[in-house]
Amino acid sequence: MHSNLLIKLCGFPFTNTVTTTIIVDIMVIILISGIKYKLNIIPNALQNVFELILIYFEDIIFKITNSKKQTRAISPWIFSLFLFLVISNLITKIPGLELLSIAIAARCIKCFKVSTSDLNVTFALSLIAIILTHFLSIKYIGLRNYCKKFINFKYFPILFFVGILELFNEITKIISFAFRLYGNMIAGEKILTTMYSICPFIIPIPFICLEFMISIMQSLIFVILTIVFMHNLTYI
Repeated sequence: MHSNLLIKLCGFPFTNTVTTTIIVDIMVIILISGIKYKLNIIPNALQNVFELILIYFEDIIFKITNSKKQTRAISPWIFSLFLFLVISNLITKIPGLELLSIAIAARCIKCFKVSTSDLNVTFALSLIAIILTHFLSIKYIGLRNYCKKFINFKYFPILFFVGILELFNEITKIISFAFRLYGNMIAGEKILTTMYSICPFIIPIPFICLEFMISIMQSLIFVILTIVFMHNLTYI
């Protein structure tokens, strides 16, 4: 049995990370839909926040790619990815939420657990980011130029072996991406759990603040690395 299993529905295991992921997905959909259908010439506070974040990422993307075309292509994906990551990383840092638990089979299991502290989630996010990178590469430089990055007989065998190494590099990106985010988030969760077990009041506060900063920083690192990978594969 999965150590974080809450319930099984039609054979599908619902763990506490799955529960958190579903809640985060719903929040992201509601936020984006709400902003999309209530855009104002004079923005309200929420619209201002979203616009500032979007402008910030567009500025970062343009500085990395130096291309307005790539900036327009990449920014919606990056913004959505960052929104999911930052909400997912921060939602369980709300004081008291970590203490919510239920008793199942004589074991006490948390109702909510940060999604990115589950290797399955970070691996899925990494896979999505890398697949999206290759999709955009094929879309904007064409299949022929894309294939040349991995299979190139010019100056054989040097560029041929370089292409093979690049192909393996794309595979290792998924693994390194997944474990980097997972390692940082699981470490933070363990620290907070320990602090809550020692004393649920006052003592955890500085650690919660630290985890807030780390959660935002890790979200930024993930999306900035994704931007760099996207630029490298969409550059001829």
